[in-house]
Amino acid sequence: MFQKNKSALIELPWESQLFSSIHTIFMRYNIDIYWLNKDKEVVDIKKNVRPYKHCIIPQVKAKYILETPINKMSLKIGDKIKF
Repeated sequence: MFQKNKSALIELPWESQLFSSIHTIFMRYNIDIYWLNKDKEVVDIKKNVRPYKHCIIPQVKAKYILETPINKMSLKIGDKIKF
């Protein structure tokens, strides 16, 4: 929040659907959101999410949340990433 167009990776203490929800309040630009499971596999995606959206919840449990500027990555569900 309050930063220029950067990517962010959030690690949650455990896999969860409810606790992996996010918001874009105070964001200044649209973002793409990727949720990953404990195996770092993409399990849900929301593209071009506008600022000031409340409670964006993934369809399945997630351990990691990757926020990127829109169209910066071309990941799809099932892709694995390393970090």
